Amino acid sequence: AGYCSFESKSVGEDLYFYYEPVAASNWSVALSVPESLAFAGAKQMNTLLAGFNVLEMLLAAYFLWLMHVTKQELAEKQRLAERDLLTGLLNRNSYEKNVGDYPGRCRKSLTCIYIDANGLHALNDSKGHAAGDEMLRTVAGALRDRFEEKDVYRIGGDEFVVFARDEDMESIRDKLEEAGDYLAERGYHVSIGLCRQERPIDMDTLVKQAEAHMYTKKDCYYQKTGALL
Repeated sequence: AGYCSFESKSVGEDLYFYYEPVAASNWSVALSVPESLAFAGAKQMNTLLAGFNVLEMLLAAYFLWLMHVTKQELAEKQRLAERDLLTGLLNRNSYEKNVGDYPGRCRKSLTCIYIDANGLHALNDSKGHAAGDEMLRTVAGALRDRFEEKDVYRIGGDEFVVFARDEDMESIRDKLEEAGDYLAERGYHVSIGLCRQERPIDMDTLVKQAEAHMYTKKDCYYQKTGALL
């Protein structure tokens, strides 16, 4: 009993042969199958498997592309959620998210710079919102060019906040003076309040004092110039 294969000269191909004695009446059963018949299904199966492999590769490529697109869309949505659409600066959401982390992001000191663009509402009323938007973009650019972009925020309509980490006041004032001169050349003016703390840093006090100083400067500007708010 068992299996064997041999080349058949009469058939012209290999025969796969099986022989088994049968208990009944001392019979024996022998079965031979030509190779073309034995492997007929295998060829179809190979074709089917090859098709599945191609399909699997296409599906894998599709899912990789889909993951890439989804990742890009999520990154874009996150960027839009964190950035001010008009100026490109970090927005109020980012400010609220990050402000509590600043004491741990500086070694010695932290300075809060609170800025207000003077005359925005009057500019909007007299020349239209496009002129006001241009003013805000110009102010944003002046700040972004002189301070770390990740520390510059537009937190309201005409209000900006900048944090300077471990930077001496002389350097900060020089940068603000440069920004003020740059803006003045373009017909804009900003009111700026500063507050600096050495470690340990109380963020609530730091920001509120800088804001209060800014409003003091703002009141002086309008009293001095008689300009409309």
